[in-house]
Parts: sequence; structure tokens; C-alpha cells
Amino acid sequence: MSKEEVDQIQNRIDELETSITSTEIVSTVVDSVNDTVADVKEAVEKTKTKAKKVKAVLVEN
Repeated sequence: MSKEEVDQIQNRIDELETSITSTEIVSTVVDSVNDTVADVKEAVEKTKTKAKKVKAVLVEN
């Protein structure tokens, strides 16, 4: 193989490594966002439950 061919292969390897790293980063971010969404949904449900309890108390009084 010529030096030019080796350089081309090395450049392609570098591009693929960058692509893999980018994909891994995106996957990590997506997982984090999904976890945050789940946490927010849980907090909303807890808030709704508390609001219903407060409303019930207020209606009784």
C-alpha cells in the first residue's frame, strides 16, 4: 500500500471513530432527557394529587 492509501484509510477510520463517538453522545443525551421527562411526569402527578387533597379540604371548609 502506498502512503496515500494508508493516509486515506486512517482518515476514514478517524471519521468513523468521530461518528461513533457522536452517536454515543447523542444516545446518552437522549437517555438523560427521557429520565428527566419521567421525573417531570412523576412530579406533575404528585402535584395533581396534592392539589386534589387541598381542594377537598377547602370544599369541606
